[in-house]
Amino acid sequence: QGDGNLRGTERCRREYVCGIVIAILRPGRRPVDCTRAAFARRSRCWRRAPYLVRRLVLAVYRRVRFL
Repeated sequence: QGDGNLRGTERCRREYVCGIVIAILRPGRRPVDCTRAAFARRSRCWRRAPYLVRRLVLAVYRRVRFL
């Protein structure tokens, strides 16, 4: 699901899939294991949250992160 996707679903053909994310690497932080059940639960909650809620959460996160 892309960042600007309001519908929550995207479709593509199987032959267009180049890989599957197994970890997220961020500079100066621990890697995030995308194969864990906890990551799947957080992702599911995030995708189900209304668009405006996600925007507000991201806005607060950005402000707090740079304090």
